[in-house]
Amino acid sequence: MPHEFAADKIDQREIAYLMARGVDEEEAVSTIARGFLNVDIEGLPAGLREKPDKAVSETLKDLM
Repeated sequence: MPHEFAADKIDQREIAYLMARGVDEEEAVSTIARGFLNVDIEGLPAGLREKPDKAVSETLKDLM
């Protein structure tokens, strides 16, 4: 994942918006970053769909 997804590169107003609605900062950053990603592959079995989702989640954790 590109370095641009680090929290300091995400608009702090977007993070603040989500946090004002009860989302913690880590989940806010994750949600915003996921908005830039489309890992949905039509027709992909659920078992295989978990792999890209897990990779994205682990990468986002490493950025935090």
